Amino acid sequence: MERYQTFSKNVNYVIDNNNHKIIVPYVEKARKRYRFATEEKILQKQCSKCEKWFEVMRLENGELIDIHNEDEIHLTKSGFISYCKKCTPKKLVSIKEGSDKRLNDSDKCSVYLTELQRRYLKMRAAAVNKPMKELLGEIIDDEIRKNPIGNFL
Repeated sequence: MERYQTFSKNVNYVIDNNNHKIIVPYVEKARKRYRFATEEKILQKQCSKCEKWFEVMRLENGELIDIHNEDEIHLTKSGFISYCKKCTPKKLVSIKEGSDKRLNDSDKCSVYLTELQRRYLKMRAAAVNKPMKELLGEIIDDEIRKNPIGNFL
């Protein structure tokens, strides 16, 4: 028996002790970055940059159980990210931390825009390659710096 099972377009499953096929989630988009350690019954994901393998799921009683360590590799709704935490580009980390902070420190606010304002924001956001929400936040931050609230009191 081979030590590792790899995945292909036609093989996106593992076989449990009862010879049942268990479909492995997440491997469709990155088949070459996953392998299954047949003796340990553990699914592993490889970092695209450092190529280190991380244990992410274990086959127990016919089910794949999540065992990943969030400090090593991040799991999203669509699967494990391509890079381990050590290799995650700094830009992605800072954007995530900044957006988490902004969500925790502020209230959600609905704003009604004219068609002209909406088109302007959409075009400017596309020009600077940022989401409209982020751009709008930056515009408001600039306005706060230029016109502190103390000027109006």
